[in-house]
Amino acid sequence: MNKSIYKISKYFMIIVGLWKIRLNISPTLKIIYSAYSCILQIMYFIFNLSLIIRAVQIVLKNTGDENKFGAISLAAVIWFINFRVLIYLIYGIPKMFISVIEQENDIFNSGNQEILTMYRKQCKFYTIISIYITLNTALATCAFVASHVINYSPDKNFMFELWFPFEIEPHVYAVYKFLMSQWGILFNSAVQCGMQSLIIFITSQFDILQINIRNVFTFERGKNVHCAVKKYIQKHQFLIKFVEDLNNSINSIILLEFLLDSVNLAAALLQIITAQSIIEITFSLVYFVLLLSQLFILAWSANEIYTQSFNVSNAIYESNWMDQSEPIKKTMLIMLMRAQKPLALTIGPFRPMNMEAGLMTVKGAYTYAGVMRQKYT
Repeated sequence: MNKSIYKISKYFMIIVGLWKIRLNISPTLKIIYSAYSCILQIMYFIFNLSLIIRAVQIVLKNTGDENKFGAISLAAVIWFINFRVLIYLIYGIPKMFISVIEQENDIFNSGNQEILTMYRKQCKFYTIISIYITLNTALATCAFVASHVINYSPDKNFMFELWFPFEIEPHVYAVYKFLMSQWGILFNSAVQCGMQSLIIFITSQFDILQINIRNVFTFERGKNVHCAVKKYIQKHQFLIKFVEDLNNSINSIILLEFLLDSVNLAAALLQIITAQSIIEITFSLVYFVLLLSQLFILAWSANEIYTQSFNVSNAIYESNWMDQSEPIKKTMLIMLMRAQKPLALTIGPFRPMNMEAGLMTVKGAYTYAGVMRQKYT
């Protein structure tokens, strides 16, 4: 059985109602699924809204700084998950998986062992990353719930505070919070795994393009060379547009992640330092590792797009394109010049997302943590 670069994302996105393409189900089930998707997303939006309203109320009241900071940071984390879901829906990111599915089918039907071996390695890497993100998210959430169960007090709110315009029974309130925390795991996994799937798909396609370009003048002769070169130029243009479309869709997500991760990493680091129980230390540590790993996974994956898109020019140099006819040499030269301008995912409209940007975020978090520690001590 062939591994896949998108199926884990597909399963999560189906569960949270984001996957609307190529569902092999009856029209009746499609209607039911659409209703389920709308209801679930509305419920999660209401949950976010009530959390934010309550956080604003806490800030406006004369409560302790620690309580204010906790309410704001938690509201920001959960709101950011919802923001990413909205971006997915507004820009139609799930529809980009149509190209992923089609290209993956072509790869498995190609019979090229070099390409298949490389692609299976990329699929394995994607699977490991997706499982890691999911388990780490689940572990952080479970540690958060467990810390509040162990330290439960009737005088304190369980897990987090929400605003409702009407009274709710305490046990119903607690169950609702628990369910929303579990849906948070699924939504975060769907969005994170989906982004990783698309990014790793891009890097794998650039790898395949490099393999084909290096071998095009070895395996093709005569008119077939012209057809093959034209095909690979079209593939290169497709990848350029795919990266640009993806970047236009998610650069606002990357910008917010870049900004919020500095604050959230600092908050988690401060909690690790000031925690007074083992369960609090465990939650803070797991949460810190989750944030740090998600940041560097995204930074490394985005950096790979930059590297692999530039490596197309190296693949052209490694082929014997200089021994070809003048029309082919001119065509390859144009492709070479375009490949020397690497593609990148960007932090909003500002700078490329890469490992350097990830390190800047960590340095900023360390500075914030130092400032906050001085304030609380």
